[in-house]
Amino acid sequence: SSEEDDADIIPTARDLTPGKDVKAQNIFTNYRYPDQILVGTNQRNPKVFDMYRCFYKTGDLILDTINPGDVIGWKVEDESFEIRAATVRNSADSSTTVRIRSKAGSIDNDNGDDEDTEW
Repeated sequence: SSEEDDADIIPTARDLTPGKDVKAQNIFTNYRYPDQILVGTNQRNPKVFDMYRCFYKTGDLILDTINPGDVIGWKVEDESFEIRAATVRNSADSSTTVRIRSKAGSIDNDNGDDEDTEW
């Protein structure tokens, strides 16, 4: 029947932001990376939203970009699906600045070189 076919297509819902009072925002998708999403969550620090790379088929969530505390928005490079810019707010005068980084990588990269994750 048609209902049985639909049950095979629709995946089971899963909580990808587990933890007490963890919230998500800034969700980015990219058709070139169909098994990944970038999502901001406050699981590391309830006051700021870091960006995590979520492999939603497995549920793996990897810290991708740390919010130093003043980021109010993120920009993603389309081809490589990496966080390359952050909009930050100056608390003294509410002006904004866009920080750019030339290279990005996950915080837990395997080569031991974490320098490429800094702004």
